[in-house]
Amino acid sequence: MANNIKVSIVDDNIELTKNLSSILMNEPGIKIVSTYPDAEMAEAELETEPVDILIVDINLPGASGIELIEKLVEKEIDTQFLVYTIHDGNEYLFKALKAGASGYILKGASALQIIKYIRLMHDGGAPMTPSIARKVINFFQDTPFNDNNDNLTKREVEVLKLLNQGFTYNEVSEELKISRNTVHSHIKNIYEKLQASGREDALRKAKYKSII
Repeated sequence: MANNIKVSIVDDNIELTKNLSSILMNEPGIKIVSTYPDAEMAEAELETEPVDILIVDINLPGASGIELIEKLVEKEIDTQFLVYTIHDGNEYLFKALKAGASGYILKGASALQIIKYIRLMHDGGAPMTPSIARKVINFFQDTPFNDNNDNLTKREVEVLKLLNQGFTYNEVSEELKISRNTVHSHIKNIYEKLQASGREDALRKAKYKSII
């Protein structure tokens, strides 16, 4: 069929990949093009022969699934990325979405659900396991944004970057050759602009906004 959705899978779990492939290859309108046990093999082939949807695990030998997505996005290949993983933590979730994933589903989803997610993504949707979608909603509900109040100065960004590297306030003061009081003033301004409750919250929001 000319309208087949071309799908490839990147996962080092050979048995899982085999089972998923056998299910999908029998589904009308979906064509399994290839499977890969690691990111390096996938990158080499997909760069010249992209598919419509790449189902990719995060934990892979060598480069991770997130790193694979980043590399393929940089190469501007015409493929959508559906993360298929056991990881439900915010760190993996938001790193994957920021890298370029358009969907995020947890392993354990039924065959019917996976087929539904593939079709949804192909039609322009962003499929997510319900518990993952809730995490995304909660993140934005807990993270109020004020676009007119988060323009950090160059110095404030420098302070944030040092804090992200684990510097103490005293070390920031020494590194930037400014007083400790000035450091505290910058940090206070950073918290206000990012509407952050503390250091970790400020760093999390700065990373999400690609400030650092």
